[in-house]
Parts: sequence; structure tokens; C-alpha cells
Amino acid sequence: MNVNQRRVHLDNVSYILAFSFLFPLLSVLLRLPFGGIGFVVSFLAVLWLFLQHRNMFKPILFSPVSLWLILMVYHFVNLIFNVGNKIDMTLFRGNMLPCFILYLSAYIAYYDFDLFLKRIMQLYFSFIVLSVIAFITGQT
Repeated sequence: MNVNQRRVHLDNVSYILAFSFLFPLLSVLLRLPFGGIGFVVSFLAVLWLFLQHRNMFKPILFSPVSLWLILMVYHFVNLIFNVGNKIDMTLFRGNMLPCFILYLSAYIAYYDFDLFLKRIMQLYFSFIVLSVIAFITGQT
């Protein structure tokens, strides 16, 4: 993959990250009934990166981010078998979404750290603005 293709690829992953990061808050703010789409998009993006760009995804797969995902899955399996609780899918999606966001963030940061810093600052600023709007309008 040449430099221009890699840049376009990382931009696409950045857009997926932005959607996964901001859409749950936007769905609450706009009272949309499908806030779980952020989880589905991030999960499919990580799956796509793993299947289509396996060589580029391997360093991320063997990073501490995977440990976080394994711990989250362990806790949900523990809830089912040892505690006897049923899995609340909303809670499951809400707890697993940060894992996939971490995967996407680590992927971008590994290949272009400057782009990662720029995009993550934009995302956090947007998240803060949307959170303040949600708080002011009483959506929280």
C-alpha cells in the first residue's frame, strides 16, 4: 500500500471511529431509537480490518488493547456462568463499544500518530460540545 492509499485508508478508519464515538451521543441527543448502530459499525470495522488488512492489523491484535477486550468478554462470561445473570444486550454493547473504539484508535495511532492526535482532539472537542448541548437541553 503506497502512501496515498494508506492515507485514504486511515482517513476511512478515522471516519468509522468518529461515527462509532459520536453516534451513541447523537442518538440520545436526537432521541433516535437505534443507538446500538455505533457498536455494530465499530465491530464490523474491526472485523473488516482483521480480515482484509490482516498484516496491518497484527501489531494491534498483539497489543494491550486485546487484553482489555479479553477482560471485558471474561467479565460477561463470568456474569453468565458464575453469577447466573442474563446478559443485558444494551449493557453489553455499551461496555464493548470502548474496546472496539480502542482498537480503531490504536490502529490509526500505530500508522500515523500525527493524524491520530489531530482526529482524537477533534472527536473529543465534538463530544464535549454535544455533551454540553445534551446537558443544557436535559437529554442526559
